Amino acid sequence: MSRIQFQWIDSSSLPQGLSHLNTPQPVDGRTYVMYHGTTRKSAKKIKANGFRRSSNGMLGPGVYLSRDLEKARRYPIGHPDEDRVIIKVKVNVGRVIAINRQNHPYQKTWSSHGYDSAWVPPNCGMVNSGLEENCIWDPSRIEVIELKLQRLPFSYRTPSLAFHRMSSRVSSRASSASNFLSYFSNPLWSIFFSPFWSPLHPHLKSESTGVRNESKTRKSSKQQEADVLTLRERAENTTTPPSHQ
Repeated sequence: MSRIQFQWIDSSSLPQGLSHLNTPQPVDGRTYVMYHGTTRKSAKKIKANGFRRSSNGMLGPGVYLSRDLEKARRYPIGHPDEDRVIIKVKVNVGRVIAINRQNHPYQKTWSSHGYDSAWVPPNCGMVNSGLEENCIWDPSRIEVIELKLQRLPFSYRTPSLAFHRMSSRVSSRASSASNFLSYFSNPLWSIFFSPFWSPLHPHLKSESTGVRNESKTRKSSKQQEADVLTLRERAENTTTPPSHQ
């Protein structure tokens, strides 16, 4: 199974050597580079299995392409920008018919009259954008070259969507920071930050204070006993009469 690869393509500029087209009619039997706009999901299916004819359309059944990249960039209409993909293809157009007006007698039946592809000229009034359109009857004439993700400039994106993305990122980061701080506020972390042997530990601090107070009490009682003995010795020395030999 082939690995799907996408490349970015900006709407602000076209690849080197390409320009917005005022294209002449494709020449019979020639091979051209064309583009097809679709979704990521559909692009992967096309990459794996090739194109399939649509059941209907402006020119009837077929695969709709354009040599003008700007035309393909507009599709699928109404779909989120981040999910749009442009498929770059190589097409042998075979025998071509120009459908240059609405209600053309062969507009949707050209394939049954021996034509391999139908071409709508630019600015003929059939397409609102004024860009050319090609419809290929046989998908085997089309060879996929590569898939390109569309990347629209920030100013062209839907404002609400852009704001939603930014606010989502900010709230996500704030939530992550809050979770991080609350994680370290767990009382169990006091074991690591205030070790049992540290006098700063609240339990040990009270215990060590009690030991110090007890030792002070013992010292004071011993000192009192020593003072009493000293006083007794002095009293005895004072009351004992001198001996006469």
